[in-house]
Parts: sequence; structure tokens; C-alpha cells
Amino acid sequence: MNDDSAFADLVRTKLSRFGDIDVRTAADAETAMEQLATIAVDCVVTSYALPAGTGIDLLEEVQAADEDLPTVLFTGRGSEEVASRATRADVSDYIPIRPNQEKFKLLARRIETLVDAARKRAAADRMSDRFRRTLERATDAIYAVDTDWRIEYMNEKMGERVGREPAAVVGKTLWEEFPSIVGTELEERYRTAMETGEAVSFEQYVGEPFGYWVDVRVFPDEDGLTVFSQEITERKERQREYRELAEEYDALLDTSGDAIFLLDVDTTGQEPTFQFAQLSPGYETQTGLSTEEVTGRTPRDVFGEERGAELDANYRECVEQREPISYREELMVAPDARFWETSLAPVIVDDETVRIVGIARNVTEQVRRERTLEQTNQRLEGLIEAAPLTIMEIDADGNVLRWNKGAEEMFGWSSEEVIGEFNPMVPEDRQTEFEAHRQAALEGSPIRGKEIQRETKDGRRLDLLLSVAPISDSDGEVTSILAVLEDITEQKQLESRLRSLQRTAQQLSAAQSTGEIGDLAVDAAVEILGLETTAIWAYDDREHALVPITETSKARELFGESPRFTPGDSLAWDAFESGEVQVFDDVSEQAGRYNEDTEMRSEVQVPLGEYGLLSTGSPTTQKFSETDVDLFRILGSTVEASLARAKREAELKRQNERLDQFASVVAHDLRNPLTVAMGFLEVAAETRDPEHFTKVESAHARIERLIEDLLTLARGETTIEDAEEIDLGAVAREAWGYVDTSEATVDVADDVPVVAGDPGRLSQLFENLFRNAVEHGSTSPDSQARQDREGRSPSSSRTQSDDAVEYGGKDVTITVGKRADGGFYVADDGVGIPPEDRESVFDHGVTTNEGGTGFGLSIVEDIAKAHGWTVSVGESSEGGARFDFDTRR
Repeated sequence: MNDDSAFADLVRTKLSRFGDIDVRTAADAETAMEQLATIAVDCVVTSYALPAGTGIDLLEEVQAADEDLPTVLFTGRGSEEVASRATRADVSDYIPIRPNQEKFKLLARRIETLVDAARKRAAADRMSDRFRRTLERATDAIYAVDTDWRIEYMNEKMGERVGREPAAVVGKTLWEEFPSIVGTELEERYRTAMETGEAVSFEQYVGEPFGYWVDVRVFPDEDGLTVFSQEITERKERQREYRELAEEYDALLDTSGDAIFLLDVDTTGQEPTFQFAQLSPGYETQTGLSTEEVTGRTPRDVFGEERGAELDANYRECVEQREPISYREELMVAPDARFWETSLAPVIVDDETVRIVGIARNVTEQVRRERTLEQTNQRLEGLIEAAPLTIMEIDADGNVLRWNKGAEEMFGWSSEEVIGEFNPMVPEDRQTEFEAHRQAALEGSPIRGKEIQRETKDGRRLDLLLSVAPISDSDGEVTSILAVLEDITEQKQLESRLRSLQRTAQQLSAAQSTGEIGDLAVDAAVEILGLETTAIWAYDDREHALVPITETSKARELFGESPRFTPGDSLAWDAFESGEVQVFDDVSEQAGRYNEDTEMRSEVQVPLGEYGLLSTGSPTTQKFSETDVDLFRILGSTVEASLARAKREAELKRQNERLDQFASVVAHDLRNPLTVAMGFLEVAAETRDPEHFTKVESAHARIERLIEDLLTLARGETTIEDAEEIDLGAVAREAWGYVDTSEATVDVADDVPVVAGDPGRLSQLFENLFRNAVEHGSTSPDSQARQDREGRSPSSSRTQSDDAVEYGGKDVTITVGKRADGGFYVADDGVGIPPEDRESVFDHGVTTNEGGTGFGLSIVEDIAKAHGWTVSVGESSEGGARFDFDTRR
């Protein structure tokens, strides 16, 4: 610092040239002190004159803050007074400014010298303080002598041992203060160390008046000797006792057949360490190890780092507890010697554990059995807890000891609620039964598959299947009872419902009509299955639609009259057409439903074969369980079988009626021409008139034709098995050539459809239709009606052959055309058939011609039905008859 800033800058520049000196300047004392507080400074240089006060004042303030910091007064005002003040202020150096260049070089050297000395003093002070603190904290007794054997230092520990105050002996000669060591081995070792300058360590007995053993470490240097001494008298005594004890253990090991091992224990470190000392012959035999292999080696050396660390932990526990311990360990020393039951006992000498005696027993086979049992128990416990059955255990008094998860779920009580309590699920009316079962089990009798009833927490009765096993102690006395309960409530309910369905099946088997079958089915759905919204649809082949038969009152309440379903308009039709049961958990998510706004969510659709559909639903999603669906399917199968039976019986009844009618017609129609033939044959035989033979021939022809029609009719509605593609137009034209058409004409349209069928039977169909039109003139059974329509009386009829129609003609025109729905029709321009007679024209034996068989149109209907078609009769556009065929199946 200097009051002249220019001179301060000059000093900084000069000093930087003469040495590795970094100079900071300050304009006044206050600024200088602030810098000293914030940065590390090795030396302070100031002039005498400052803006406020003097440089000596500043240096005194610096000395007060840090007495070890070097200070230099560098001033041009040199005088004895200034020098005197600098000395009194303990300024490190005083350098007057001379008018030459050497003054800056001198200042640089003095700064370097002062800073170097200050640093050395600081290092020495730190080392001295550290060494002194170390010596005073040391547990060893320590003293030091110079090269003349004068005692320079002795710590408190050494003073206590020799019974002297350290301050009283410092400066005295070692041999004079402690004459008892003169001439001893200790003196010889000290002098040797002093002469050779080599450190030495040894154990030494120090005789009278001290009488103790010490572990001595001597460190010589150019100043003398430093001696560290630790008393080991107790350790030496322990070693003696230990040797005696070791000899006893050695004798024991040599004669024992057990697996015994000895460990030496070293407790001098932070943690005890262990080394194998000896193995018994039994240990060697059982493990395959030998004393020679393991002596002096640690557990980690013998058994590896990981396993050795575990052994060390067990041995440390024995040392820390200072009492015997036992444990089971895994020590793989041989295939059949893996698990050991080991006991350790500490050998304590003079309150210190010096050895461990271990006895090991090979329990490998026992451990394997235990582990197998444990695994079995764990699996059993897991099975018990995971089982959907109730598995519980009660004591001899009926109090609950075990209550698994299955029991909690089945009955509603948690294990905390029932364990220790009397069996809570036994209702009052079942107590006697429970006591009987309990007594039987206590007497050792198991129970298997006994049906019982018990009660849940919320009061529901459950049907259960009980199995009981008594559990006995080692004395054979039954101490508890294990019970397994299986909930068969649903099974019992299912059995009841199946029995009810069986009774319904019996009722259905006696039902005579589709309506009666439907009523029985929906009643069963409600009363047995609990399906309140159920309905049945029958397939109408004429309308090609599912038409409702019956529904439950609940269905009528929700939806009113059940709808008709046609192809592609509903899920119901899709199920019927596929023939597969359809289950919908949420109908609202299904495309193609009949009613977009339906309240139904869950639905089950059961097709009834070719007969229709059984359906049920619920406003709740996912309403129907697998059992519900299966039972509904069973009901559907029963209904389908009943409908098939009813159809067969109705068909059989119809066939029987047809057979009766057939027999009647055959008896009548064959008898008449046969009588005619026989009569004219007699007349012909008498008169030999050829005309009468012609009459006979005509009668025989009629009989032959009647027989052909009867054979065709006998085939009835037999289903066409091997259908082929048939051009109806070609078949119709061919059939026209087989009929005596006289003056009649036929017009077959070009667009008559191609169908699948039997060409022979379709030819018969057209032949009969053409013959009916030509021979009968479309005359109905009511002759008077036709006479009225034609405007003539019986007497106005023209002469005809026996097979010609009454009041008809053979100049009729017949048309075969295509219907709009893809079917076809056959129409004529004859007199037609009155509406009141149209239902009977297909009946057997109905004819208006004495020469006709009455089977023609009946054959037509049978052939149509055999193809799966329907035929109806109406009026043609010309006023004649029209036969329409719907070929949609």
C-alpha cells in the first residue's frame, strides 16, 4: 500500500519482474483489510504514509487478525523512530527506500524469504500438533530417547506403567532412571537398533520391579529412538492356558468318531477372524476334508467367498453371544452330505474367546424329507385356499379352527368372524344331525358324500355334499375334524328342473296340435325355467314366414301382438335359417335386429328344425347363464320333437283318410267300368255286334287309365331326392304331345322358368292339367252352375265320347306362363271353376265326367307338394280356370 497510486503501480510492476509474485494494491487501510478478509494473502507490504493513519497502524491491525502473516514496512521515511515503532509492532521486516534499482530486487527477495519461512513454520506447527495429539491418544506406551540415551518424551500411558510422571523423567538418562533394564536383553536390543538404524519388533519380559510382558516396536532415526510398547501379559497368560486346553481338545478329537472341528479365534482386529485348527477323524470321514487341508486356513479359503462369509457370520455370533449356539447350514462337501445340524461352543480363556468347538451332524436325508413334506404342505395349503369348496376344521367341541377362502365365499362369514366360534352355519333344525356327524368323526369314522343342508350368513339354505375325516394325534386320539363341503344347490335345482322338463315332455308327447304344443312350451319356460318373456313361431311354407303361435303373458304385456318374421328382417329369422342356437348378451349391439328400439337386451333363439323358432329374452344384459341356455335348448329339442310327431301323426291321419277315400274310390270306380265291360261282353257274345266289343274295349281302356292314375297317386307327396335343372317350357311342350288334344291349342311362354325337379313327374303334372282342360273343359262338379254360365241345358249338349266332358268342348286354348314371383301358371279359356268349388277340386275322386277317374288334379297337387311347391286354383283372364304354382321353398 502507498498513498501514491502511481508508486504502487511501479512497485507491482517491478516485483512481477524479479519473482513469481502476484501483487494486489489497495488505496487505503480499510480497503486493504477488506481484501484480506476475502482473498488468501501470503505477505502484506505497506509504506509508512497512508491517506488515513500510518502503515505501522495497518500492520498492527494485520498482526491482530493473523499473527503468522508476514509484514513488510517499505518506506522512504527511514528514521530510528520509524524503525523502533516497526520493531515494537512485530513487523516481519523494515526496508527503507533507496534511490536505486536494487531496492525492488531486495524487496522481492525479502518477500520470498519471509513467505517461505512462514509456510515452513505453519507446516511444522501442524505436524507437531498432529504428532502430539496422536501420541497422547495412542493406546500404546510411548517414549523417546536421544542419541545420548536421554529421555526426550514419555506419554501418560508409559508413565502409568512405570509409575513415574512423564515430566519428571524427561531429560534424564534412560539407564539411570530405570537401572533394572541394564544388562538385560532389552538393553541389548535398544543399543543394536541405535547402532544399525533398523526398526525392530519383539516380545520381551520385563523383570522386577515391573514383572510384565510387552510387545515392543523400536524406530530409530538420526535423533535417537522412539519406542512403542504394548503390555501383553494377559495375552501371554491366555496363550499358555490355551495351549493346555488345546492339548486336551486334541486328545478328544483324536479319540472321537463324531464330526468335530476346532477353530482358532483372533479377536485383536475390529472383527474376530477364524482359522481351522483341527478336524476329528469322524469329520474327515463324513466330509472328505482333512486336517492337513484346512489347518491355518479361513472358512473363505476352504469353502469359497460366499459360503465362507456365511460361516464367519455364524462363528461371530457364537463369539458375540459367548454361549453355545445351534443352527442348520448348507455345506456341500459330498453328494450325500449337503445339510448339517451344527452346534458351536466358545472356548473362553480369561474372559476372551480363543477357540470355537463345533460338532456337525449330517442331516441331508432328514432335510430332504422335511422339504418334501414342506412342499407337500405348501401345495396342500395352496390347494385348500384355492379350492372352490368349503374346507374347514373344527375341534372336538365343534369350534372352528380353519376356514378357507372357499368357505368365506360359500357362506359369507370371514375367517376372523368364525375361527374360535361354534360352527355358525348349522341351523337349529339341523343341530341333531350335526352332533351325530361330529360324534361319528370323533369315534374315528369318516363320512363321504353325505347330502346335508346348511345356512349362509344371509339366511339362504344350501344343499351340500359333506365329506369328513377325523384327525388324530400321535396317541391316536381324535383332536379335530376336517370337513369338505361341496355346494350342490344348483345341481339339485337343475335336477328338479330336468325332472319338470321330463314331465313337460310327457305332456308334449300327448299334445295333438301345434297350438297345444306351443301353450305347453311357454308354460314350461315360465314355470320351470323362469323365462317369463318367451314366444314360439311356426314356419308357414305358404307365406315363407315365421308366424307367431303363442307367447307368455309377460311378452304380450311388453310387446303386444308378436310380429311375423320374413327372410332377412330379423335375428330370429337368421337363427331359424342357420339352424343354430343364437345367444345374444346385448341385442342392442347386434346389426339386423327386427326392432331397433327394442327393450330386449339378452336373447336366446332356439330353432325348431323346419317347424319354427323358440325365443326368450330379458331387458337385462348378459342375463342367461350356460345352464339357462342348455335347459332352454332341451325344451326346444322337446318342442321340435313334439311338432315333428304331431306333423307325422297329422300326416298319417290324412294318409289314412286318403287311403279310406282311395279304397272307396277304387271300389266304386273300378267296379263301374268292369260292370260295363262285362255287360257289353255278354251282349256282344250274344249278338256278335262289333259295336258292343268297341264298348268293351272302351271300358277296358278306362280301367287301364284308372290303374295308371292310381299308381301315380300311390306315390303321393314322396319328396324328390335327386332333383335336376328342368326347363318347364320344354317339359310342357313334350307333355302336350302325350295328350289327345283334339282341336285344343297350347301357348307356352318363352320365359317359363327353369326349376329343380323330376322331369318324369313334372311331365305327369302337365299331362293331367292339359287333359283336365281338354277333357273336362274346366267344368266344375256343379253341372248346373256351368249350364247357367254357358246359357244352355243338358239337352243342348252335343254328342260326345265317353271320356268327353259334359257341356265342354275340345277347342279350348291353354296357356303356360311365368308368375311374377318366379313360379308358373297353367290357364285355359274354358268355363272355369266357381269359387265355392275350388277347394274341393284337388280331392280324390272328384270329377264331372262319367268317363273321368277323379284323380287328375289330386295327382297334380301331390306332385307339386313332392317338389316343395304350393298350387292354388283361380280364374283366368279369359274366365276359365287358372292353376298357380309357387315354387319358392
